[in-house]
Amino acid sequence: MANRNDYVLVKKFSLDSFEDVCDSGVIKESALNFLNKSNDSSFRERIGFYYLVLKNITGEDDPEEISKMIIDTEYMSKILGISNNDLGVDAYYINEEKREIQIFNFKYRSSWKQGSSFKAGDSFATNRFLALLANEGDVSDILNDNSLGNSSQNFSRTIDAINEITNYREKDDDISIVAYFVSNESSPMPSYDINIMQDTYGISVRSISLGDISGFLTPKREGIQAKLKVPTDKMMVYRESDDASNSSYIFSTSLYELARITSKSEDVRMHNSLEWEDSDDERLEYLKQMSLETSLLHDNVRGYLGSTPYNKGIIRTLEEEPSKFFMFNNGVTITANDVLVPSKKGAKFKFITLKDFQVVNGGQTLRSVHEYIKSNSLKEQVVESLRDSSVLIRAYNTKEADLEEPDSAIATQIARYTNSQNAISPADLRSNDEVQIQIQTYLAADGYDYVLKRNLRKRTKKNGSTRIPMELMAQILITDMGKPEKATNQKRKLFNDYYDDIFGKDLSLESIPDLLRRYREIEEHYLSDSSRHGNRQKYLYLMYIMKKLQNISIEEAQNILELSLDEYSPGKKMADSRKLIYPGFKDLVDKKIQEYILS
Repeated sequence: MANRNDYVLVKKFSLDSFEDVCDSGVIKESALNFLNKSNDSSFRERIGFYYLVLKNITGEDDPEEISKMIIDTEYMSKILGISNNDLGVDAYYINEEKREIQIFNFKYRSSWKQGSSFKAGDSFATNRFLALLANEGDVSDILNDNSLGNSSQNFSRTIDAINEITNYREKDDDISIVAYFVSNESSPMPSYDINIMQDTYGISVRSISLGDISGFLTPKREGIQAKLKVPTDKMMVYRESDDASNSSYIFSTSLYELARITSKSEDVRMHNSLEWEDSDDERLEYLKQMSLETSLLHDNVRGYLGSTPYNKGIIRTLEEEPSKFFMFNNGVTITANDVLVPSKKGAKFKFITLKDFQVVNGGQTLRSVHEYIKSNSLKEQVVESLRDSSVLIRAYNTKEADLEEPDSAIATQIARYTNSQNAISPADLRSNDEVQIQIQTYLAADGYDYVLKRNLRKRTKKNGSTRIPMELMAQILITDMGKPEKATNQKRKLFNDYYDDIFGKDLSLESIPDLLRRYREIEEHYLSDSSRHGNRQKYLYLMYIMKKLQNISIEEAQNILELSLDEYSPGKKMADSRKLIYPGFKDLVDKKIQEYILS
């Protein structure tokens, strides 16, 4: 739990951040004069808090660029002299590299209060902004409708933000939205409020509270050391070359040991006999002293993301299947200015000393383990689970042989490269599921090559077989289930939220070849005539229409679809590809299908 010192630290950094922004010239002299006259220190802290958090989460350093992200009502009024109702969103950022839209709701407390938390009511205001993002109508028409009592309010900057986000989403239907609820309260949002918002709007929600912010502000401590005792048969030595003077080590150890060597207490970090020689009572007593030394994560380029599915999975594995942790986890990477391992032939154990070390990869694992220790009152059970869980550790000796090189050169590269590997797609993570192997085997007899890995996704004909990627299969199956609007909107959900429905016990292998043949017929129909403008979304909708109307031709189904596209007008100009993902468009198609049946 964060304490008053964390609050004071964040407050100081927020004020320093505000001064930096003032020095940059982003805040105009007239606004500074107003602030000086009002002597409102809490507002200065709050604005500095905005810049501080946005800089650390988005990675943007330029104050001018950060200023463009902020649409907060009071900021716009006092700093920019512009009237704007922010509808519960204080800032937004389009992260093109991550293909992610980030929206921010800030809550800054001007005084310390033990046990304070982000209240549900503080997050509800953001629902208005999210509802408009999901709405099919023109946001300008909605917000400027005087009949709704909006005549005295100005939404211009908020409208610009929503339109910019909407336009960006129209370019790529697999863009994710992440809502950050950031406060200097000691506790985060309740998990049930997070779950409600995620389920309602289909977005990711991350709550960042005082402890998280204090963590990434904590300066790097120099000279942190720790000692471990590792069985010789669980350790491997690595040298860059045969004549290299420095050795690095890869070994496995228990999570109890990982928690111990990353604790604030130096006595705990250096006590390497706990795991092997001391009693359970002593291990339990030392566990109570284990709190994370956050400065060990100073060089870790990824911040802690709070209660994400990944971090929940770490804790769930500890609670339910600790012996499988090693298989499920990618491990932890440590860089150290020196790694000392005295050589002793025939010894059953190696004694490792890590000098001036950092955890540069595996920070989420580390924080989740310490969170598990802190939040679980059954400490005896915690000790048992941590000792039953193993993790792979890579300890790299980054001490430079050439003193002219900076000591951090190699360490920095390790931190960057181990945190920038290609993400594994949800489909790839499912590629070894039994049902996927069954589909692949079944389809092979019909001349289909069901591709289970992303690097083979291009669908071509080879040796007489037709390649079908997993993503296309999921889209066809969910369309056959009567949900074509979900087939191409947020495709990642096909292998997460909807996976069990699509590939569950009700899946009929026998029906798949006919579905694939129907899809191919529709695709060939469009490709055979250049005047027909087709895409996968249209092919899937035609499949949906033709299932509803059993004896209809492809041409007739196409006419129903095109008529629906022409008539569907949610109040603003919209590309056909965007229309196809809205539930309202599917309702119109269903209406056209009924009219066809009755005609």
